[in-house]
Amino acid sequence: MKIWKLAACLILMLMALSSCGESGSKDVLPEITIMQDEVRFESAGGSQTITLKANDSWSFAKGVAWVTLSQISGGATKDGVTLTLVAGLNTGYERQGEMTFKCGSRTASVKVYQAGAGSSSEEIIELMKESVLSVFISLIFKVHPFC
Repeated sequence: MKIWKLAACLILMLMALSSCGESGSKDVLPEITIMQDEVRFESAGGSQTITLKANDSWSFAKGVAWVTLSQISGGATKDGVTLTLVAGLNTGYERQGEMTFKCGSRTASVKVYQAGAGSSSEEIIELMKESVLSVFISLIFKVHPFC
């Protein structure tokens, strides 16, 4: 009888100890970061690199049409993955946008800028000021001729 009680106690102790351990795997929240805040291109275009870190699979979510990527998805990246962003020649005005990447429900973005071969926004504002002033002066002379 003592053996059965001892065996029963031993089984209960083993069950108690095994239930204290972790059951299954832990749920890890997705994390994604991009080490750079922004990337700038000359009007002639070129390539720039960014470093992306994620603790699970990641993918490119959205961006601008004038920038292409060397890779649009990947797995967990403890040390980070280097992505190359390429912009072509910009014969127009300066432009800007954002490239967004996703890991689970989390996103990370990098801003992208490219100089333009055309006029800058400051030059356009100055031209608009001159045009408005020119129109204003011509209206004054039409309404109040000084001749």
